[in-house]
Amino acid sequence: MTKYFDRSGMEVSLSAIQCVNDVKGTAEYTYRVVCNKCNGRGERNHFYKSRCMVCNATGYSLITTRTAYTLDALRRSYPAAARKVADAEFRAKQNAVQARYSQFSIWCETHQNLLDALTAHTVKNNFLDSLKHTLSRRHPLSDKQIAVAEKILGLK
Repeated sequence: MTKYFDRSGMEVSLSAIQCVNDVKGTAEYTYRVVCNKCNGRGERNHFYKSRCMVCNATGYSLITTRTAYTLDALRRSYPAAARKVADAEFRAKQNAVQARYSQFSIWCETHQNLLDALTAHTVKNNFLDSLKHTLSRRHPLSDKQIAVAEKILGLK
């Protein structure tokens, strides 16, 4: 799914995207600024409810059409904004990896006796070797794998 960004690097909602040009990597979207007098309601509470005179009762003080860019088009037109987007995506990926590793560490702490038995087991067993390989890739074992490994290792 293609993401679109404005010239400052903020992601534009796909529901607002119109007039997509796949060749240039651009699209148009409606940019709206909420009215500061009525706060986007379209009416003002003075002594009585009335229509907002600033935004003409739309709730928006400014409605314009702006250009949205794909990440490649943003790199060509606004490289600083593209770096900002790329850095944010990189940080999000790093945080996801870090969360996965911390989740695996918690899993290891709760199943420490199984891990000790697996590492101490030296007899050739294809199933246990595949479990060791899975753990070396920092993936937790399923409940069924744990049950079978405990049965093989005599932990239960």
